[in-house]
Amino acid sequence: MKHLRMENGEYTKNFRDSIQVVLGHHFPRSEDGIVEKQIKINMNFPVITQEEVKTVMDDMDINKSSGLDGLTLGIIRELFFLDPAWFTELFNDCTRQGVFPDFWKIAKVLLIPKEGKDLTEVSAYRPICLLSTWGKVYDKIIAQRLLYELESKTLVQIAKTYKTVSSEALQVLTGLVPLDLVPDKEVTKFNLFNRGIPINIKDKEYSFQDFDLVNKLDLLPWEKGGISWSLDSDPNGRFKKIFTDGSKLNGRVGSGIVCLSEASDIIWKLEIRLNDEASVFIAEAEAIQMAVEKVGPTKGKIVIFSDSKSVLMALESNKNHSEVIMKLRKILLVNPQVKLNWVRAHIGIYGNELADLSAKNATTKEEVDIKVKIPKSWIKNQLKLTMLQE
Repeated sequence: MKHLRMENGEYTKNFRDSIQVVLGHHFPRSEDGIVEKQIKINMNFPVITQEEVKTVMDDMDINKSSGLDGLTLGIIRELFFLDPAWFTELFNDCTRQGVFPDFWKIAKVLLIPKEGKDLTEVSAYRPICLLSTWGKVYDKIIAQRLLYELESKTLVQIAKTYKTVSSEALQVLTGLVPLDLVPDKEVTKFNLFNRGIPINIKDKEYSFQDFDLVNKLDLLPWEKGGISWSLDSDPNGRFKKIFTDGSKLNGRVGSGIVCLSEASDIIWKLEIRLNDEASVFIAEAEAIQMAVEKVGPTKGKIVIFSDSKSVLMALESNKNHSEVIMKLRKILLVNPQVKLNWVRAHIGIYGNELADLSAKNATTKEEVDIKVKIPKSWIKNQLKLTMLQE
């Protein structure tokens, strides 16, 4: 690290001074000092369970770096499985005494220089704080419980503290739900997805069964292979090919599929309207699935062209666990003769334009052809719109 320029214009003389300047810039302390407060909670705080600890660790990234103690998540997990009762009781003892061990609060700070910046400026360094993994597990347990309290109990009285003129102006400009309504939205989602309480949106009732809530553990280990795709095939080439597309117009969603001959004549096409709650992403994925099902088992190579890179990347990745992607991935794994190819949209490619037109035509149909599971993002947007209108 070079000598750093301080606020008075002078430069630091040694490494220790430079470190203090960087830490003071990124982690400023209150002039009044740090005031420690301990609030006694007058309630029966449920004990932390072994399953709760295991669930928290399962959701954490095992590849994250460790803190000063050098204990990675992998090591912490091994300690837990050696004696889960002792491990869990340690957290419960901290909770009973109202203590978060000081050592778990101490971070190892790494400074990453920003590319192209003057390294004599303190702002040219990006700090990364590595905290104790043990402390992060306990922190997430407490955070989970606090979130539950926020979701299950209204915080209107607390939220009113922030209802200032500037905040209201920001809400209007950004279209964000007012802070005092956020707890109501979260409680509604919690009741729907965790307690199974139906919800009414625009005079229509929705239950949790209507939503895409697939469990990623339902995907068998041998079915977790990604589906590759390419840019190699010529969309105007003289071979049999299929183009797929999805569209959303006037609140309606449709999928379009067109199969062309070697001479680019239309062999067949499908125009399928989906339920209005579906997204364009789902429409694109459903179009590919219907194309594969329409072709059926065949020995010949079939190339499907799609302009949805997001769907193709989701199929390639093992991290996307939406129902439509998992189902499509399974179908493609048993149909290796089907090859996926990305094509750029709206550049005049004949087959792609036909598929786009078919998808748009599908949205004009009066009846819904296929009802798919609704993405969770839809309910979030609908609740937001409803609250803003109210």
